Amino acid sequence: MLWADAICINQTDITEKGLQIRLMGDIYHKALRVVAWLGHEYDGSDLAIESLKKIRLPVPVSHSTFVNMNGSEGAILSSGTVSDWTGNTWAHINQLVDRDWFKRVWITQELVLGSDIVIMCGETEMDWDHFFEALTIYEKEINSGHLLDLEKIQLLNHTGPAYSLGRVRRRLKDEDRKHSLLELLELFAHTQATLECDKLFALLGLAHDSNDDEFNPDYDSTIEEIVRRYASAFVRRGATMELLYRSGLSKAYSFCSWIPRWTEGDFPQTISTWDATGGKFYAGRRAPPVANIGIPPALEVAGSSVDAIKSIHNIRMWPNQQFDSMADFQNQFKHLTEYPTGETPADVLLWLPIGNAKRPHLESDFDKLRSYKPFLNQEVEDWPDNFREVILSISPEEDPEKYAKLPRESQIILSNYWKTAVAFSKRLSNAVLCFTTKGYVGLCPNGTVADDEICLLNGGRVPFVLRKGDGESYTLVGECYIHGIMHGEALKLNPELSERRFRLV
Repeated sequence: MLWADAICINQTDITEKGLQIRLMGDIYHKALRVVAWLGHEYDGSDLAIESLKKIRLPVPVSHSTFVNMNGSEGAILSSGTVSDWTGNTWAHINQLVDRDWFKRVWITQELVLGSDIVIMCGETEMDWDHFFEALTIYEKEINSGHLLDLEKIQLLNHTGPAYSLGRVRRRLKDEDRKHSLLELLELFAHTQATLECDKLFALLGLAHDSNDDEFNPDYDSTIEEIVRRYASAFVRRGATMELLYRSGLSKAYSFCSWIPRWTEGDFPQTISTWDATGGKFYAGRRAPPVANIGIPPALEVAGSSVDAIKSIHNIRMWPNQQFDSMADFQNQFKHLTEYPTGETPADVLLWLPIGNAKRPHLESDFDKLRSYKPFLNQEVEDWPDNFREVILSISPEEDPEKYAKLPRESQIILSNYWKTAVAFSKRLSNAVLCFTTKGYVGLCPNGTVADDEICLLNGGRVPFVLRKGDGESYTLVGECYIHGIMHGEALKLNPELSERRFRLV
């Protein structure tokens, strides 16, 4: 018996499609074998696959196995040796994983759920588990020896989609655990579909929490109706803060400021998971979020207004502009003589651009899905002892050539510091510098304006910028970093701070 969704589902009957989508997870899970067709051979695809086939281990190191095409069992590889280091091989592999097939949202279920997956490209075929493990080995070994210097890493810069598929499948096979639907929406944000709603429907069979009726595929509704229904289900499940962290004017749909843009472009990032000095942020009350969906569709949340935006200033925060960036910060800090926390202006200047990061946070400009690659999840040490001295040595009055003569270790510190600052800024949608009415300094989402309120919501790890609208409604501008109140200090200074309801639209 052979099943192919393109012909076994009546693609013109939207009712049948909705029902069949709910069955696809079981179909792929129960299939004896899933054959994935990548397309015809071209651009050296046959050489790429043959090169990956050569990567073998002398001794199996994993209990997991796969079934070869000849019926024999083999170990899934987790480390090994690379025999072919030619430039052509590198290019062929990169071109292979850049095929549109890896980015199609509908192939996620077949790749993750099938017990035995074979990928075919022209007449060349290979077991998927072997393909994925060999891919990680190839990239790891080609970069052996300089993992801590991101500038020297030779990324296969199109492998992100393949890594997302492989990691989700590995977790299911090795740990028997599925991801949540929200996690999957982030992992597969890069995928493509003809219909926008399919970016939501195609992942249902992979999630452990997608059985609610609100998630049923529905081709009669508009994307706004579908998205609002999904969001309401997540709020009912207690995932309100996970929605708010990734929402706001630049991260949400145009019709609603508190629902993350799940189906358009890059998945919104958040600073709520930032590895900060003193631990993860927790600015709000350590209490369960109080939230419910109002009528007309609005999200009502409980919290307190703790400050307001006094002024906004643009900062040139881009790679390779570290001197311009520091000059912008220093120019804005000239009038700062004291700080509410008792820190010196130099202390604030040092930690503010990087969100008080405990360690370097390196992100690749070449591959936005780099964080899912296990070979790059290496331990990164905390900032070195001379960190403060090196960073504050930058002065806009100095000749930049002076820094080219610094020791290599100091140049790496400077580079890592500003890469961390850029990564933090991107999470805030290209942050702008803000001063508050109570004398604090922070980084806010681009689009923040004077008089916007800084609020702490119950159960929220970070402060939020809210903008008063008509009546009692507010627009969520986004999460923000206000130096000195990220670990509950605002609530400790004002224990009697009144709690109120905000109606987000």
